[in-house]
Amino acid sequence: MELALLQAGKYPTSGSLHLGADTVASVKSLSLDVTVERVRWQGNGANPFRWEGTVTGTSSEGHKVEGRFSTTTDDCSDKVRANGSAWACGYPFPSNRYTQQTWTIADWTKDGDCPAGLIERFGGGSQLVLDANKASAGGAKDLGCVITYANAYRVVCGANEENVQADGCAWGVTALALPGFVSVNQPAMFIVAGTTGTGCAPRFCTASAAGFTHVSGASASD
Repeated sequence: MELALLQAGKYPTSGSLHLGADTVASVKSLSLDVTVERVRWQGNGANPFRWEGTVTGTSSEGHKVEGRFSTTTDDCSDKVRANGSAWACGYPFPSNRYTQQTWTIADWTKDGDCPAGLIERFGGGSQLVLDANKASAGGAKDLGCVITYANAYRVVCGANEENVQADGCAWGVTALALPGFVSVNQPAMFIVAGTTGTGCAPRFCTASAAGFTHVSGASASD
């Protein structure tokens, strides 16, 4: 099972339960619920994000499994893992100067039922501006940025906020931003939110910046 979720919430998945010693072990299929209680932005280049929560499940023969987990991304300072972890370990800047880059945002694409103001905590603006220290997308708060795999100038930006009250529910809000490189890759900016705790039915929403146009920085000469 691979955990690569940004927002807190409850997610159904599946797995296997191994019973007995290696030579006589039997494998039973599991129906699992992974409840991500919180997503933490750690501001750590090796492990930028941490997920915490619970796992509960029942096998095809009625065996019950339950427990807690706390896990991070792969070690993003390692070349192989950084290259294999996609967004979680960041995108590259053109050089180790990490020149500030600016991109206009044409639109924000939203999915799900998001109460007013949740997305605007970290985004909703008309520009994405970022360097190796912080990113801003017009929201009430900036994102922090860290260098992950330094040899490839990889940077990831993130932020999270817990217990945000909206529509009578507590929400977890997490933001992610990635740098761009002209003629190589576009930047990225995502904001995700989900209800937490047991007081409300599960609700999720996402927003992503779309239609980036390069303004400054992010070219091979920067």
